[in-house]
Amino acid sequence: MLKLIVLSDLHIVPEGDLSHGLDTTERLETGIDFVNGRHADADLIIIAGDLADRGEKAAYARLQTSLEKFAQVPVLTLGNHDDVSVFVEQFGQDHLNVETGKVDHVIDRNGHRVIVLDTSVLGRAGGRLDEAQLAWLKQQLDDAADRPVIIVMHHNITPFGVPTDGIILDNGVAFAELLSGYRNIRYVLSGHVHMS
Repeated sequence: MLKLIVLSDLHIVPEGDLSHGLDTTERLETGIDFVNGRHADADLIIIAGDLADRGEKAAYARLQTSLEKFAQVPVLTLGNHDDVSVFVEQFGQDHLNVETGKVDHVIDRNGHRVIVLDTSVLGRAGGRLDEAQLAWLKQQLDDAADRPVIIVMHHNITPFGVPTDGIILDNGVAFAELLSGYRNIRYVLSGHVHMS
Protein backbone atom coordinates (compact mmCIF):
# COMPACT_ATOMS: atom_id res chain seq x y z
CA MET A 1 0.00 0.00 0.00
CA LEU A 2 1.20 3.50 -0.85
CA LYS A 3 -0.35 6.69 0.50
CA LEU A 4 0.35 9.44 -1.99
CA ILE A 5 -0.60 13.12 -1.78
CA VAL A 6 -0.55 15.03 -5.08
CA LEU A 7 -1.04 18.80 -5.24
CA SER A 8 -0.83 20.89 -8.39
CA ASP A 9 -1.28 24.39 -9.81
CA LEU A 10 -0.24 26.37 -6.77
CA HIS A 11 0.39 29.51 -8.87
CA ILE A 12 2.36 31.20 -6.09
CA VAL A 13 2.97 34.93 -6.58
CA PRO A 14 5.32 37.35 -4.83
CA GLU A 15 4.30 38.82 -1.46
CA GLY A 16 1.53 41.40 -1.90
CA ASP A 17 0.34 40.04 -5.28
CA LEU A 18 -2.77 37.99 -6.04
CA SER A 19 -3.44 35.44 -8.77
CA HIS A 20 -6.93 35.90 -10.20
CA GLY A 21 -7.89 37.65 -6.98
CA LEU A 22 -6.60 34.80 -4.81
CA ASP A 23 -3.89 34.73 -2.16
CA THR A 24 -2.37 31.50 -3.43
CA THR A 25 0.19 31.24 -0.62
CA GLU A 26 -2.59 31.42 1.97
CA ARG A 27 -4.45 28.66 0.10
CA LEU A 28 -1.30 26.52 -0.09
CA GLU A 29 -0.59 26.90 3.61
CA THR A 30 -4.19 25.93 4.42
CA GLY A 31 -3.57 22.82 2.34
CA ILE A 32 -0.27 22.13 4.09
CA ASP A 33 -2.01 22.37 7.49
CA PHE A 34 -4.65 19.92 6.26
CA VAL A 35 -2.08 17.44 4.93
CA ASN A 36 0.03 17.67 8.09
CA GLY A 37 -3.02 17.35 10.34
CA ARG A 38 -4.86 14.55 8.55
CA HIS A 39 -2.30 12.83 6.35
CA ALA A 40 1.02 13.08 8.16
CA ASP A 41 1.38 9.35 7.50
CA ALA A 42 1.60 9.89 3.72
CA ASP A 43 4.45 8.01 2.10
CA LEU A 44 5.08 10.71 -0.48
CA ILE A 45 3.94 14.24 -1.34
CA ILE A 46 4.26 15.44 -4.93
CA ILE A 47 3.57 18.89 -6.34
CA ALA A 48 2.84 18.50 -10.04
CA GLY A 49 3.71 21.81 -11.63
CA ASP A 50 2.64 25.41 -11.99
CA LEU A 51 4.46 26.08 -8.76
CA ALA A 52 4.66 29.79 -9.55
CA ASP A 53 2.15 31.87 -11.48
CA ARG A 54 4.68 33.80 -13.57
CA GLY A 55 7.95 32.01 -12.79
CA GLU A 56 9.40 34.87 -10.72
CA LYS A 57 12.27 34.39 -8.28
CA ALA A 58 10.28 36.10 -5.50
CA ALA A 59 7.44 33.62 -6.02
CA TYR A 60 9.80 30.62 -5.83
CA ALA A 61 11.43 32.05 -2.70
CA ARG A 62 7.99 32.45 -1.12
CA LEU A 63 7.07 28.91 -2.17
CA GLN A 64 10.27 27.52 -0.67
CA THR A 65 9.42 29.11 2.67
CA SER A 66 5.92 27.60 2.61
CA LEU A 67 7.15 24.13 1.65
CA GLU A 68 9.30 24.03 4.78
CA LYS A 69 6.02 23.77 6.74
CA PHE A 70 5.26 20.32 5.33
CA ALA A 71 5.99 17.45 7.72
CA GLN A 72 8.10 15.91 4.93
CA VAL A 73 9.92 17.35 1.91
CA PRO A 74 7.70 17.17 -1.19
CA VAL A 75 8.88 16.10 -4.64
CA LEU A 76 8.48 18.90 -7.20
CA THR A 77 8.10 19.13 -10.96
CA LEU A 78 7.27 21.93 -13.34
CA GLY A 79 4.30 23.12 -15.39
CA ASN A 80 3.68 25.65 -18.12
CA HIS A 81 3.70 28.64 -15.75
CA ASP A 82 7.14 27.75 -14.38
CA ASP A 83 10.57 28.93 -15.51
CA VAL A 84 13.14 26.17 -15.17
CA SER A 85 16.19 28.44 -14.91
CA VAL A 86 14.62 30.59 -12.18
CA PHE A 87 13.36 27.46 -10.39
CA VAL A 88 16.83 25.88 -10.45
CA GLU A 89 18.41 29.14 -9.27
CA GLN A 90 16.12 29.08 -6.22
CA PHE A 91 15.85 25.35 -5.46
CA GLY A 92 19.19 24.08 -6.73
CA GLN A 93 20.71 22.20 -9.64
CA ASP A 94 20.14 18.84 -7.93
CA HIS A 95 16.46 19.05 -8.94
CA LEU A 96 17.49 18.49 -12.57
CA ASN A 97 17.69 14.91 -13.75
CA VAL A 98 21.17 14.45 -15.24
CA GLU A 99 19.86 12.02 -17.88
CA THR A 100 17.00 14.17 -19.16
CA GLY A 101 18.00 17.71 -18.22
CA LYS A 102 14.46 18.18 -16.87
CA VAL A 103 12.87 18.09 -13.41
CA ASP A 104 12.11 14.34 -13.63
CA HIS A 105 12.24 11.95 -10.67
CA VAL A 106 11.88 8.26 -9.90
CA ILE A 107 11.00 7.23 -6.36
CA ASP A 108 10.71 3.65 -5.14
CA ARG A 109 8.55 3.45 -2.05
CA ASN A 110 6.55 0.70 -0.33
CA GLY A 111 6.85 -1.70 -3.24
CA HIS A 112 5.75 0.91 -5.80
CA ARG A 113 7.61 2.93 -8.39
CA VAL A 114 6.52 6.56 -8.72
CA ILE A 115 7.73 8.42 -11.80
CA VAL A 116 7.39 12.22 -11.81
CA LEU A 117 7.73 13.89 -15.22
CA ASP A 118 8.44 17.50 -16.18
CA THR A 119 6.17 18.26 -19.15
CA SER A 120 6.98 21.99 -19.25
CA VAL A 121 8.25 23.70 -22.40
CA LEU A 122 9.56 27.19 -21.67
CA GLY A 123 7.46 29.83 -23.41
CA ARG A 124 4.65 27.45 -24.38
CA ALA A 125 1.39 26.61 -22.64
CA GLY A 126 1.20 23.09 -24.07
CA GLY A 127 3.41 20.35 -22.70
CA ARG A 128 5.81 17.85 -24.21
CA LEU A 129 8.04 14.95 -23.26
CA ASP A 130 11.21 15.07 -25.34
CA GLU A 131 12.99 12.02 -26.75
CA ALA A 132 15.46 11.85 -23.86
CA GLN A 133 12.57 11.82 -21.40
CA LEU A 134 10.69 9.11 -23.28
CA ALA A 135 13.84 6.97 -23.37
CA TRP A 136 14.42 7.58 -19.64
CA LEU A 137 10.77 6.79 -18.90
CA LYS A 138 11.03 3.50 -20.81
CA GLN A 139 14.12 2.56 -18.76
CA GLN A 140 12.33 3.36 -15.50
CA LEU A 141 9.35 1.27 -16.58
CA ASP A 142 11.58 -1.63 -17.64
CA ASP A 143 13.38 -1.48 -14.30
CA ALA A 144 10.09 -1.53 -12.37
CA ALA A 145 9.56 -5.20 -13.31
CA ASP A 146 6.42 -6.42 -11.54
CA ARG A 147 6.01 -3.45 -9.18
CA PRO A 148 2.97 -1.21 -9.56
CA VAL A 149 3.83 2.12 -11.24
CA ILE A 150 2.25 5.53 -10.74
CA ILE A 151 3.14 8.39 -13.10
CA VAL A 152 2.62 12.02 -12.08
CA MET A 153 3.02 14.99 -14.43
CA HIS A 154 1.58 18.42 -15.06
CA HIS A 155 -0.13 18.28 -18.46
CA ASN A 156 -3.05 15.97 -19.17
CA ILE A 157 -2.81 13.69 -22.20
CA THR A 158 -6.45 13.69 -23.31
CA PRO A 159 -8.97 16.48 -23.86
CA PHE A 160 -11.71 16.88 -21.26
CA GLY A 161 -14.07 19.24 -23.08
CA VAL A 162 -12.76 22.29 -21.22
CA PRO A 163 -11.03 25.51 -22.40
CA THR A 164 -7.54 24.10 -21.73
CA ASP A 165 -8.00 21.29 -24.28
CA GLY A 166 -5.75 23.17 -26.72
CA ILE A 167 -2.77 23.09 -24.35
CA ILE A 168 -2.47 19.45 -23.34
CA LEU A 169 0.57 17.18 -23.81
CA ASP A 170 1.60 17.57 -27.49
CA ASN A 171 2.85 14.03 -27.82
CA GLY A 172 0.25 12.32 -25.65
CA VAL A 173 -0.21 9.59 -28.27
CA ALA A 174 3.50 8.64 -28.16
CA PHE A 175 3.35 8.68 -24.35
CA ALA A 176 0.22 6.46 -24.32
CA GLU A 177 1.75 4.07 -26.86
CA LEU A 178 4.84 3.69 -24.70
CA LEU A 179 2.74 2.99 -21.61
CA SER A 180 0.52 0.50 -23.44
CA GLY A 181 3.36 -2.03 -23.38
CA TYR A 182 3.30 -2.26 -19.57
CA ARG A 183 0.67 -4.01 -17.47
CA ASN A 184 1.88 -2.69 -14.10
CA ILE A 185 0.92 0.97 -14.57
CA ARG A 186 -1.81 1.77 -12.07
CA TYR A 187 -2.34 5.52 -12.50
CA VAL A 188 -1.31 8.49 -14.59
CA LEU A 189 -2.05 11.62 -12.54
CA SER A 190 -1.88 15.16 -13.86
CA GLY A 191 -2.76 18.68 -12.83
CA HIS A 192 -3.18 21.60 -15.23
CA VAL A 193 -6.98 21.47 -15.61
CA HIS A 194 -8.50 23.71 -12.96
CA MET A 195 -10.66 26.74 -12.34
CA SER A 196 -9.46 29.60 -10.16
